[in-house]
Amino acid sequence: PCGFKSGIRPARYDHVIVIMDENTSYGQVIGQPGSDAATAAPFVTQLAAACGLATNYHGITHPSHPNYMAATSGVASVSGSTSIASIFSQVHSNGRTWRAYNESMPAPCQHFTVLPYMVEHNPGVWYQPLGSTCAGSDLGGTALDHDLATYAMPSLAFITPDQCDNMHMACTTGENRI
Repeated sequence: PCGFKSGIRPARYDHVIVIMDENTSYGQVIGQPGSDAATAAPFVTQLAAACGLATNYHGITHPSHPNYMAATSGVASVSGSTSIASIFSQVHSNGRTWRAYNESMPAPCQHFTVLPYMVEHNPGVWYQPLGSTCAGSDLGGTALDHDLATYAMPSLAFITPDQCDNMHMACTTGENRI
């Protein structure tokens, strides 16, 4: 699942995939086999064990939006669109491809919330420099299924689960999980 043979790392990576989850601490997700944490998020725990794990990360603030902006630009923009550069524009300007896959987003580059999709969790729509590339690169979650099935993943994939799957709230009850 990590894109390389065990013990052999490539000199450079053709694809970087970022999956943004939130509101759940490391100890609630990553744990030894059989632990409460490993049981709560078995797939994430399995990926961490097989592929590696970044442990020096920190939320910028609350609510969520500034954290998504900081993760993609280095700047915790708090509201509205911005003219600052992002990782998406840097990838594009270097001739590489990017896509943001937003689970449950009804239309590409959608600028308003339709639950369980939250526009505040979609950093791609807020960067003015992306302009016309947004509609072709800021996509719903079904595009991820297609790109994986057709081996068409971009250089940078930023995956944002919806409110049901981002460890934020339980969709069956509408209550916060944490």
